[in-house]
Amino acid sequence: MYFNYKENKIYYEKYGNKKQNLIILPGWGDNRKTFYNIIDNLKDEFSIYIFDYPGFGKSPLPKQDLTIYNYAEIIIEFMKQNKIKNPIVIGHSFGGRIIVTMSGY
Repeated sequence: MYFNYKENKIYYEKYGNKKQNLIILPGWGDNRKTFYNIIDNLKDEFSIYIFDYPGFGKSPLPKQDLTIYNYAEIIIEFMKQNKIKNPIVIGHSFGGRIIVTMSGY
């Protein structure tokens, strides 16, 4: 599935259908496929969302250069569009950097 952030199409996948939401943010250069094993183990307990950042996996290259703040805004905008409140958010490497940046919003 895709959602739009400004002029960018961001690919994401959703697994599970539980009340508690879990957002997984991969590291730089990774994509959603890196986390399929974890997702498979947790999909019966959560609604899981995982992304391909612009230029990785199924997300096309970004229309402009993105800053860490843009990546944080992408996730925040996704949460707004999908009415996701208070999710558990886990990140690997660059994903952790996005989480830290999101905490300032």
